Amino acid sequence: PNANPLFVRNEPSPVSLTTFDQTFQSNNIINIPVSLNDLNEITGFQFTLASEVLEFIGVNPGALDIAEDDYALFGNEMPMSWFGIDETKINPSDVLFIVKAIAKKSGTLSESLRINSSLTEAELYSGDDEIFKPSLHILNSNHDGLQLYPAEPNPWNENCTISFYNPSDGDIAFVCYNTAGEKETERKQFFQKGMQTIELN
Repeated sequence: PNANPLFVRNEPSPVSLTTFDQTFQSNNIINIPVSLNDLNEITGFQFTLASEVLEFIGVNPGALDIAEDDYALFGNEMPMSWFGIDETKINPSDVLFIVKAIAKKSGTLSESLRINSSLTEAELYSGDDEIFKPSLHILNSNHDGLQLYPAEPNPWNENCTISFYNPSDGDIAFVCYNTAGEKETERKQFFQKGMQTIELN
């Protein structure tokens, strides 16, 4: 008898999204920059971010043009689904996007934040149509000093977001110069210890 061919889908290879660990207190607003070190291009992804102690409040774009239509807020769960028109080239130091959340009680990211498939199947897609299974890898945040990450977008015309690790509470001054060495913008403000972001224009 005639029969349709059976196509067996291989188990997706694992891939790690990364962020640095953070310690937080109740009611802290937390910025969580997410990177991808294992691939140099991406065409899309879908997964659910979940936490017992964090309430998700939004996502800021980085190397990926994440918009409000690409995620939904359900308190301690946030399904995300993003697909680009073409593949996006990325570097290990690029911040793909920045998750914003409010802590409902004290804790750490390593103990409370994860990716799962509870609301949407966790998958990530590369430029050659290969499918990966993403997980979240929380890196140790034992930094020796202030660390800056690349501005997003880069280059930028009107606005940009810069992620950085602040080793201690205190005032930080950001000064930006153009290629001619002329000062374009300057801002000084107080930041708490940990991963932070600042928007410049």
